[in-house]
Amino acid sequence: MKYPDIEKINETPINFIIGMGRSGTTLLTSILNSNSSIISAPENNFILFGKDLASRTSLSKEELFNEFKAMFNLKHNHVISSWNPDFDFIKNVLNNDANNINYQTLCKSAYYSQNQKNEQDTIKSIVDKNPVYSLFIDDLIQLFPESKFIILVRDYRDNIASRKKFTNGIVSRTIYNLAHTWSNYYSQIEKVKIKFPDKFHVLKYEDLVTNPSLNIRELCEFLEIDFEENMLHPEKESNNYFNSDLLTSEQKERVSEMHKELSKPINSSKVTAWKDFFSKRELIIIETICNKFGKIYGYDKSVSTSIIRRFLIGTNLILISPLFFVLNKSFHGLYYRIPFRCRKKIFRKIEN
Repeated sequence: MKYPDIEKINETPINFIIGMGRSGTTLLTSILNSNSSIISAPENNFILFGKDLASRTSLSKEELFNEFKAMFNLKHNHVISSWNPDFDFIKNVLNNDANNINYQTLCKSAYYSQNQKNEQDTIKSIVDKNPVYSLFIDDLIQLFPESKFIILVRDYRDNIASRKKFTNGIVSRTIYNLAHTWSNYYSQIEKVKIKFPDKFHVLKYEDLVTNPSLNIRELCEFLEIDFEENMLHPEKESNNYFNSDLLTSEQKERVSEMHKELSKPINSSKVTAWKDFFSKRELIIIETICNKFGKIYGYDKSVSTSIIRRFLIGTNLILISPLFFVLNKSFHGLYYRIPFRCRKKIFRKIEN
């Protein structure tokens, strides 16, 4: 096997798909992965888990590699992921130039190790999809200053309807939590987007599935990648979301149900599916919470109601909203900011 040079890997930009899950992020990953110049692998949280390794300059190159490898043996990844890096591949890459290794190189090498279909020399971009990155954009820019961000956004009502189907837990499945999470994600995105407008490209799910040719071409231009016709037919690409040996039978069944549309041509059948899903009261709650950022992306309210009813629901939200705001902030803020030294002690190793 021919291994890419570290210089080539370091020069390859890593770009990110951000936005609320169940907004078409997996579809977009599949579309991009159909391009011969792009590596776009299923999501994994490892960049966030080990990001403080980038600042540990006292580590030798071998120690850094071992720490990076150890990160994947900790039971701390709640994302159903169908891949792990090929560490033999990464080791062989690093042996070419052991003096030019850092955490960022290891991260990019992990994605190169997932490349099964393209010649390594043709790769011009890595695209990493993970909804939770929406809350850590500043960290990602600090690690990868060259990175760009694709903001994928879907009508919040369709998004919440879809997430409710696949979310477990009494509190997590409440309309209040689902709506606040959507609002929080795009609130955080917009804060950073104001500071670095040239780094962001907004893509609406509805536009992607109703006019894929135009929108995929515009996205390729943003990523500085040549458009390829097979990007319009991602269903023809064999994908490893459902058949990986890393997934249990139960996980395969869940992932297959969540992403069954990937096996079909790009279509708009899921647009406005929310209209038969919510009660009027639920819609008022959702639209009250999400309207501020919904309007930014062009989604208008659908329900009109009396002033008295809106006042009663608004009063209810004033009492409840702070709870969900704190829950969302505290979980992600603490979980993904645990220093790696502490993370190794908290999360037990997976037995080999």
